[in-house]
Amino acid sequence: MAFLSSLFILHKQIFTEIKNIKCSSVIWQEGQHFIAQCLNVDISSFGDSREEALMNLEEVLSLYFE
Repeated sequence: MAFLSSLFILHKQIFTEIKNIKCSSVIWQEGQHFIAQCLNVDISSFGDSREEALMNLEEVLSLYFE
């Protein structure tokens, strides 16, 4: 149940030079790190905060869609 209370659903628009992509993602905490996972494609990243995990996910997604 603690897992569900730390799960956040975010809708994020990611802009690249070529594409405008809407991405639904989830963020949850595992130990001291936050995990961000895109629900549209099987890609995830992590960080020390929710914001850092989401920024890292945006970077990985922009590289994925290049």
